[in-house]
Amino acid sequence: MPPLSSDQARIYFYRAYRFGEAYQPEVTVNGQVVGKAQMEAVFFRDYPPAKYKISTSMAQGKHLVLDLAAGETKYVRLTYRIGFDVYPELVDRATGEAESEDLSYTGAMFPTQGFTPAYVAEEPKDGPRAFFRDPFIENLTGEWDITRTIRGKVVHNKASAAWVLNHQFLQLHMTDVSSPPAYEAIVLIGYDHEAQEYIAHWCDVFGGRFSAIGRGKLLNNSVAFTFTPPDGSFINTFTWNPKDRTWTSYMENVSSSGARQFFAEDTYRHGR
Repeated sequence: MPPLSSDQARIYFYRAYRFGEAYQPEVTVNGQVVGKAQMEAVFFRDYPPAKYKISTSMAQGKHLVLDLAAGETKYVRLTYRIGFDVYPELVDRATGEAESEDLSYTGAMFPTQGFTPAYVAEEPKDGPRAFFRDPFIENLTGEWDITRTIRGKVVHNKASAAWVLNHQFLQLHMTDVSSPPAYEAIVLIGYDHEAQEYIAHWCDVFGGRFSAIGRGKLLNNSVAFTFTPPDGSFINTFTWNPKDRTWTSYMENVSSSGARQFFAEDTYRHGR
């Protein structure tokens, strides 16, 4: 996510719990739709200093008024209650950060027409000034022990992940536990803001011909990267599991007819 401009304020909107799943109303700021109260999801909007009225299409008159100052960050929890349905509720920053940490980032889901330019924060763009700050992929940073299931066997690998290239990519460096390692890969994970897709550049010991670029969209804490190397299509689905703070990587070969066949599954646990 882009850094907050010094002359703007930021509001995070989130819905942390799966109560009232049938009710996912639109969220409005000063009467304009800015997003949706999706389950276990978070998004944000930036505004200049002023007063703003926040509501939902199912708040039954229970709205929230915020008087924003430049540089402020506010957290608005979208709360489900019987009788009020879904309504906005201001929480302190510590509570908001803790409750929204493991939620799916839904980003710019709604167009901003209807706001004058002074009231719309510019959406992230591709280029050297567009920092890739993403709470979903951020969960992949650090040291990892990997348990792989492949061809009926269980093997152990390791990985480390850190931001590189002006915070444009997360570099995932994987090796097996042999010394020297028989397999090694470097994966650069970034984001194409125009296409609204995650992108992964996969390079390993098989060399340039078999390196590949995969693309995928975020859905329910998962990104299914589709790769098309010379030897056939391949899907690697990365899934974040917030309850135990692990990742799974489910790999499938794709036949010319589109049929998927299991190849391997990795489970990432934080290294000690």
